[in-house]
Amino acid sequence: EGAALNFLDDYKIEYKDKTFWLIEIQARKSEHFVTAIIYFETNDEMKYLGQLLYVLAKKRGIWDKIPKRTSLQITTLKHTHKDIASFARKISEKVFEFTNNLDFKK
Repeated sequence: EGAALNFLDDYKIEYKDKTFWLIEIQARKSEHFVTAIIYFETNDEMKYLGQLLYVLAKKRGIWDKIPKRTSLQITTLKHTHKDIASFARKISEKVFEFTNNLDFKK
């Protein structure tokens, strides 16, 4: 599509004028993921962090219970992959899906 994924630091990804955050989380025994990609409708990092902590506090720290239709959107994936290239492909796929869904909602 002509747009490239830009990894600005270890956790910040920009694609099509949108910022995504790749984070690792400590999963509970019932959760099968430890990596999350988060999109928040702001580039203000403090606002992003405050919103994330607020939502997590309301949901008792359970990432799976974060509502899907809020200004904070999250998708999760497994942390283990056969190699770094397959992990990077999975991250790219998730960001592309996120972007397509966000563009569709406009």
